[in-house]
Amino acid sequence: MHEIGICESVLAAVERRAEGRPVDGFTVRVGTLLRVVPAVFTQSFELVAAGSVADGARPELEFVPISCRCEQCG
Repeated sequence: MHEIGICESVLAAVERRAEGRPVDGFTVRVGTLLRVVPAVFTQSFELVAAGSVADGARPELEFVPISCRCEQCG
């Protein structure tokens, strides 16, 4: 369940940007290769955010597709 670690980092970023103000929701761009499961992410965020400015906030995940380019032929 690597989502806990990701959520801890996301919470740190949310708290920096919130500057002490309560947070209701936010959007996180997630690379597809991270293999994040939305339901697990939401549940994990609830656990790590308890008692913080983001307690009860609803995260919205925006998945970024994989993009590749061959350096030889473009």
